[in-house]
Amino acid sequence: MSSTVKRINAITGLKFQTIISNLSMMSNPLIALFLVIVFRKVMANLPQGSGAFRVDAFLLGLGLIMNIVSGGLLISSTSIAEEKEKNTLRVLMTSSVKSNEYLIGSLIPTFSIIMIVNLLLIPASGISYSAIHLPTFLLITASGTLISIIIGFVIGILTKDQTQSGVICTPILLVFTMLPQLRFFSSTIEKVSSYTYSGVIASYVDGIFSKEGYALNSHDLVTVAIWFILGIVIFILALQKARHGI
Repeated sequence: MSSTVKRINAITGLKFQTIISNLSMMSNPLIALFLVIVFRKVMANLPQGSGAFRVDAFLLGLGLIMNIVSGGLLISSTSIAEEKEKNTLRVLMTSSVKSNEYLIGSLIPTFSIIMIVNLLLIPASGISYSAIHLPTFLLITASGTLISIIIGFVIGILTKDQTQSGVICTPILLVFTMLPQLRFFSSTIEKVSSYTYSGVIASYVDGIFSKEGYALNSHDLVTVAIWFILGIVIFILALQKARHGI
């Protein structure tokens, strides 16, 4: 086993321990799953027509955005902030760990948790797996999950502690979660939302049950790619700044 793989495995193990030992980090994915199940029971008597509103599609979209945006941002930012408080991050930054090794090792635990919940949200919403084109579902949700996690990493690295991380993270996640929900009330908000990664997720869910269905398009792919690339670049710059600040 190469030294790179060993370092990535060590970081992954450390991250899993950090997340599991802090139940507040796990709360958002679990809350998203719980709310979808509860809302499904409450809204069971509403008509499941093929018109503009479908309860199952609404619940899936709500759950995915809550889990990916709120869960991804908060778990990743809080885990980094906690490491800073315990000086674990300082040790890593002064060791031989490279930026890409730290990124990959830190991504794996949070990504795994969020993606598992994403898949569980399908039956929780009352939708069968056969009704979903899973490769497209995995591509869209995995892309959004990676972006959320990277943004969370940047917040965690640039803030001093968990409290400050939460203060900064909250308005950001509110923007990304609320824009897709408010897009129906304004064409301007709808346009702005379409250029966010959470808006792409919402657009995907809308398309699944539309008459035309959802087809991957250049707008969604370019939007997600830009957010991902920008996130990676900013993360590397933030990590370099953290190294120099030590």
